Amino acid sequence: MEDVFNGEGFNESGEFTPRSDVYFTSDQYVVEVELPGVKKEETNLHIHEGVLTVKGIKRMHDDAENFSYSKRERRYGSFLINFTLPLDVAMENIKAKYDGGVLTIRLPWAGGKKKNEKDIEIN
Repeated sequence: MEDVFNGEGFNESGEFTPRSDVYFTSDQYVVEVELPGVKKEETNLHIHEGVLTVKGIKRMHDDAENFSYSKRERRYGSFLINFTLPLDVAMENIKAKYDGGVLTIRLPWAGGKKKNEKDIEIN
């Protein structure tokens, strides 16, 4: 139960929710999501109707069922986290980078009407 209060836990679908930070600068909206152990290829970013969705899967070791754990704190399985975007994001200039277990999504301000949908490539 303590994970519900410190930012990481499970949602009603049984998926874990990674820890994240969201902040604004003078020219962009930035989302950072901790995803250590998650492969970039197993992570998907999508924007639909002003909501950024980050989803993917964190897999256990291939032979984990052969282990006898004395302590197990890490979370595995699918994850999904949504972020409501501000109205003025420049959809064509969104950048995403995965480095050191942190996914950083930079959404520059546009100063206009928001578009509805976009897939985002992770570098």
